[in-house]
Amino acid sequence: MTVSLEYGLVGFDQILAGLERAPALQAGAARAGLGESSLIVEAAAKARVPRRTGRLFSSIESEAAMTETEGIARVFTNVKYAAMVELGTRPHEIAAVNAKALMIPVLGARKAVASGSPFGGARLSGAPRAGQQVAFFRRVHHPGTRGIHFMRDALAASIPAIEAAFRKAAEIALALIARGG
Repeated sequence: MTVSLEYGLVGFDQILAGLERAPALQAGAARAGLGESSLIVEAAAKARVPRRTGRLFSSIESEAAMTETEGIARVFTNVKYAAMVELGTRPHEIAAVNAKALMIPVLGARKAVASGSPFGGARLSGAPRAGQQVAFFRRVHHPGTRGIHFMRDALAASIPAIEAAFRKAAEIALALIARGG
């Protein structure tokens, strides 16, 4: 009496098919992780940006692209003053260029003492309110501004979420490889 025993791995053909498609699946996972990461940082930057008029907030965008060898994600704005908000400014002089003098809205004496500064109360455009006092200067010394670092802080705060996005994309790719793509 002869007994023969045959055995095989169930799903081995599927695994081989998945391994053949592995590079494409990995590239897709990287593209998905990169795209999600750029959106995460964009949302974090928008949550941190100061809003006076909303122009800087609305200008923040993101994009992600893959090449054969690398992936690049950008979160950016095209508003000219964004760098001054992010990094701050040094003390500097402001001089009248197209007019003989600069008009600056000033507060009344009581409000100036209460606030600690004689200037303020203007609209966002810089125009004085109806009946508001103004002062004229040929040049003024601006004390500079402190940077808000909304982009830098957004990236730093987003690192755990970025890692999770890539981890999730890699797990999906591995599951597809195991199922044969």
